[in-house]
This record gives sequence, C-alpha cells and structure tokens, in this order.
Amino acid sequence: MNIWNFTTRAFAGVVVAAIGGMSAAAQTCDGQLTVLPEETDSFESTLTLFDWTDIPVSIPAWSPQGSETLVKAVVTFGLEIEGTLEYTNLSGATCPVAPWSLTSSLEASSPFPLMDFPIMDTFPRNGQFTNVAPAQTAQTNVQFVDFVAGPFEFKDGDAAGFIGNPGDMFDFLTTVDAVFSVQGCSPQNQASDLQARVVVSVQYTVCEDMPPPPPPGGCACREPSPHYRRPGSLLLYPEFDNREGDLTLITITNADCSGEDVDVEFMYIDADDCSEFNTTITLTPCDTYTALTNAMNPNMVQGYVYAFAKDDAGNAITHNGLIGSAMVISGIEQFDYSVNPVAFLGMTADRAPTDLDDDGIRDLDGAEYDRAPDTITIPRFLGQGVDAMGEGSPVDSHLILIGLSGGQDFETTICFDVYNDNEEGFSGEYTFDCWEKPTLLEVRGTFANSFLRTTDHDPDEILGAANRRESGWICIDGCFASSAQETIADPAFYAVLVERIAAYSAADLPFECGTQDNGALLPRGLFGDGDPTPVNNDNQ
Repeated sequence: MNIWNFTTRAFAGVVVAAIGGMSAAAQTCDGQLTVLPEETDSFESTLTLFDWTDIPVSIPAWSPQGSETLVKAVVTFGLEIEGTLEYTNLSGATCPVAPWSLTSSLEASSPFPLMDFPIMDTFPRNGQFTNVAPAQTAQTNVQFVDFVAGPFEFKDGDAAGFIGNPGDMFDFLTTVDAVFSVQGCSPQNQASDLQARVVVSVQYTVCEDMPPPPPPGGCACREPSPHYRRPGSLLLYPEFDNREGDLTLITITNADCSGEDVDVEFMYIDADDCSEFNTTITLTPCDTYTALTNAMNPNMVQGYVYAFAKDDAGNAITHNGLIGSAMVISGIEQFDYSVNPVAFLGMTADRAPTDLDDDGIRDLDGAEYDRAPDTITIPRFLGQGVDAMGEGSPVDSHLILIGLSGGQDFETTICFDVYNDNEEGFSGEYTFDCWEKPTLLEVRGTFANSFLRTTDHDPDEILGAANRRESGWICIDGCFASSAQETIADPAFYAVLVERIAAYSAADLPFECGTQDNGALLPRGLFGDGDPTPVNNDNQ
C-alpha cells in the first residue's frame, strides 16, 4: 500500500520597506512601510492514492488596522516531496539495471477571480536500481524541494482583493499528482512511502500613515538618545589639531580588565578632503594608550578621529570596553580644553563581527553600532564679541561640526534654532564639508552679543552681568546632505561647542535627542553607503 502524508503550511508576512525592490509599493505610500506579525495555518491529510485533489489551504485575509493601507500582496507556491521508493525483482534472474522515474505535479487555483492561478507544473526525477537479485527488494531515498510558481504580485488597487474582515480566510485550492514507475525486469512489484507538502506563502506590504516630521531646524524631541558616558566599541573623537604650535593628546583605554587583548584601529579623517589615515594598536586588559596626534599621524593638519575594536583577523568587533579622552593645546593662542569622545556601543554579541553587510563601513544604524543622535542641543552660548560696554575680552567660540551621513563626497547642511535668554527664537542654516570648526559668528550673526541686545531679551540676565553680556541656547538638526548624485534627508551629524574667552576655553559633549539610522563611517562614493549596495534615493 502506498501511503502519502500531505501537510500544507500557509503563512503571511510583510516585506520590510528598506529591502531592495520595494520602491514600486512605496510610490503609492506617503507614510511608512511596516512589518506585520507573521500568521500561520496548516492542513494535514493522509491519502492512499497518488493524488490530492482540491485541498483548500487557508490564508488569513489582511484586515485594516487604524490608518494602515494595503499596497502590495505577493503569492508564491511550492512543492516538497521526500520518502522511500522500492522495487522488488520477481523474475528468476538478477536485474542489472532498473531505471525508475518519479513525476510530480502541482496545480493551484482560487475561487476568487482576482486570485486565479492556473498553475500546473510538472517535476520529473530519475534514477536507477542496479544488480537486484531474484526475490530481492531495493530501496532509494528521495528528497526534493521545488518552489514551483511565483511570485505573483498584486499592487495598488489590485491588492484590495486581499482585504477582509478580522477572521476572514482565503482558500487556495491545491492539487498534487505523482507517478512512480520502474522500467526493470518483469514481473516486479513497485511501492513507495512518500510525504508531500504544498507551501503557500502570502506577503503583505502595508503603508501606515505617520505624523509629519518636524520642519527643518525643529527641535521636537521624539525619543531619547542612547548615548551617555559609558564604554563602547567605537569612539568618535571630535577633533585633532596638528597645526604648528598646537598639540592634541589622545587617549584610549581598555576598561575591560578580565577579558582578552583587543586590537584598536584609529582612523584619522582629514578636514580638507575627508581622506583617511589609519593605524592599529593592541590593548591588553586594563591597558591605556596615549599619544600626540602629530606623532601618530604627522601628515594631516586638522580633522577628527574614530577608533574601533578589531579581532586578530582585522574584523571590526563588539568590545564594549573602550573609553577615551582628548586634550587640545594651542601654544600660539594660549588656550587648551579637553573633551571626551562619543561612545557607540557595538550591537552584536561580545567579540562578534559588527560589519553585518560586509562593506567595510562602520554603520551607526542600531544593528552594527549605536544609532547616531537626531538633534544636538547646547544649553548655553555667550553673546559673541565684546560686551555691551565695548570692554573686556571678546568671546570667540567655535562650533565643531562632523558629517556622519553620505561620506567623503557629501556636503552637510544643518538647520538650527537659536534662542535668546527670553525664549525668542531665530532659525538658520549652515553648510559644511566633512569636518569644520567655524566661529559662531561665521555660522550666523545671530550669535553676536550686539545683535542679542536688540532682541526681546531678558534685561535681568545674565545674573551678575545683565547689562554687559547676553546668552542663549542652540538646537541643531540635520537638514540634508548632498553629493553630485544623491541627497540624504535628515542626515546624521555631530556638533560640539568650544567656548573661549581670551586664554580661557572649555568644551563638553552636547545633549542629544532622538536617533538616526543613516550614519556611517565612512562611505566613499557619490551614492553614499546603501547597506550593502549604494543606489540613488535610498537616503543612505
């Protein structure tokens, strides 16, 4: 007796918006493509014949939730067969060769006109039994996996046929047929014990209306930033200065005292053209390393540095034990200040590779490393220039700016809101290339003490110097980053304010809000990153 066990599995999922090939669906969607939970359904049957006719396989209908819209449905069918084929030689002589064939077919359709699938695909498989003695039985195991039809895509208005009420199901009628035969010595006996499985898959792409983002320069804090001062796997040092008469002292420490040695690669990024220089050191547990940047890299004048953990093979890895600091000393202008690096956690398992897309780029996307912040907020700046009496040492603060989206061939435009000491706001933009350190007055005249005195400022502030010096605060957001071929909306960036009065200076990491997943260190090319293949309009 030939017994076939038939099992069907029906499941529903969704295609992620960022996956390539989904742009056609995105064209009908002004919101965000989202991933729905997977739905599963199964049907099992044992048959005694070599066919299975019009067995319904049920898939849950898509039911609208809130402001969601179905924009695409994709249906595929598959057939899997495995089991044992037998041949018994009933003749009186050895059968030297007994060729066998197994032909299976799948047919599927639906009672709904929209989803009519007139499929009938046949799959022949062949083999042979050899040297089967009289009255002996030979066996062979078979296992075939054939995804046989599809994908069938239903987009935009056609996808509406898949919409139903909660609990509604679609029945796809599936028919399986198989023929097993042996061209061997006669008389003979043939037998089989096969299992067959028909797989039906439906993938839904759903558009969900989202609230509009804040306008450029807006400082709405939609979510907290993950950054705070803790060890990480990648450290971003905002500045190094190798100009004549200036020194930068950079330190990195392995705060993990119980683990193994770890290699650390330093990447120096030049302010002029975003070119790079790299060098690697090894840190033992509890080890610290300090160097003058002009000794480590004497060929670059100014820019920024990032350092990341590596394994012995040179692969970037998670090792959330790195801390560091940097001190900038100007011998000519006679000031100095220190600032910590920005720490990004590695997001993979400890000592596991972080380069998930194998593109050699450190992605600040929440999968390889922490996401970059969305907005930067600086709680205080002093009015620039001389005080209201035209006396005293002038304030001459600088803003360190680092572009973290696009890479070498991109310019970054930031939008900022400047507030005086009485909640009055002023907006502006500033565009920079790779890394810059402009004065606040080079960014915008809004920062001038003389201008702030003309606004609706608080006459009682600054307490103790109300008639001389004004103050305010800054919120900065990424507007866009552009190359000759690509524009990235709402790019990742970083900013640090260095305050300076005469020979006195101070710097600290800013406050952060929200996250951006399009940061990367450091793509090279007109299309930016792309994860893993850079293409136009991917906002990477």
